[in-house]
Amino acid sequence: MNAAQLKFLFIPVSSECNLRCVHCKIWALKKNAISIDTKKRFIRAIAGKFPSIQVYLTGGEPFFNTDLLFELVSIIKKLGLSCATSTNGTLFSKNIAKKVVLSGLSNLVFSLDSHNPTVHNYLRNTPKTFEKASESIRMLKDARDKYNNEFLLYVSSILGAWNIENTELLVEYCQNELEIDGIMFQPLQPTFGQKSNVENLLCNPLFPTRTQIDSGIDSLSSVQRRNPKFVKESTDQIEAFRDYFHHPFSMKNVLCDSYQKNMMVDFDGNVSLCFNAWDAGFESLGNIKIDHPEKILKRRENQDLISKMKNCKRSCGLLICHRKDEN
Repeated sequence: MNAAQLKFLFIPVSSECNLRCVHCKIWALKKNAISIDTKKRFIRAIAGKFPSIQVYLTGGEPFFNTDLLFELVSIIKKLGLSCATSTNGTLFSKNIAKKVVLSGLSNLVFSLDSHNPTVHNYLRNTPKTFEKASESIRMLKDARDKYNNEFLLYVSSILGAWNIENTELLVEYCQNELEIDGIMFQPLQPTFGQKSNVENLLCNPLFPTRTQIDSGIDSLSSVQRRNPKFVKESTDQIEAFRDYFHHPFSMKNVLCDSYQKNMMVDFDGNVSLCFNAWDAGFESLGNIKIDHPEKILKRRENQDLISKMKNCKRSCGLLICHRKDEN
């Protein structure tokens, strides 16, 4: 593998979150915090090897600690790198919106799982989260216009029983009401932050029925064909969602190339080439708290690891950050 193909570094701001979403348990994990100096040191080392790499700051909720977030964004931008992050959108103010737009972030992705406030708020386990997220997007748009910034705003939505047959309404809301720059989808998978258990997932009332799957995917494919620039998935990727929902134990094809393009740092500092490496049995490349970056990068060239990951057909290959790039 050509190491120059590394495109993305995912590194956490914090695991802390102000919400307790029904399809996420990251907030409940036991973690050993990484110091900001350790994060900076690792980012600098990676930037020295890959000067065009893009850094994605993960959470938890990255805006739970805005001082830490903006400090990391600042060092990343000083290194000349592109930087993005995501948010549940509930912790914004006009001042935070201004800071975001002027910070140098290239884009911000909002998590929005329904056009229906009642449904979204149920999934977030907290009232008014839909309203707060929508208002935050509007504040950011106002700040972007005021400062004539090219900063981009996206929505990412998880597909499940609650929305798979109503994606057209969500796309219309994002496109016509929020007037953002695009929307991305990914299917409901085993709960974030826990060991995969597909059998339990199939019993989860949030997992769509076979009837919902086919009508919903047909509808989403139609929406994508009408809005190919706004809906970021291709029709082939959407069809892969259908395959996953019907056969979640193993995909027909290898859909993931995370091993080529990604490097992930988890909340304890462990480095891997995919977010589910620990669950899939792929060895860690090391830990940024104790291992020199050169050693970590050297382990990335392990041909046995590459061979195993290259042929992996796990459904997590459908994750937005894992999917193979399409020409």
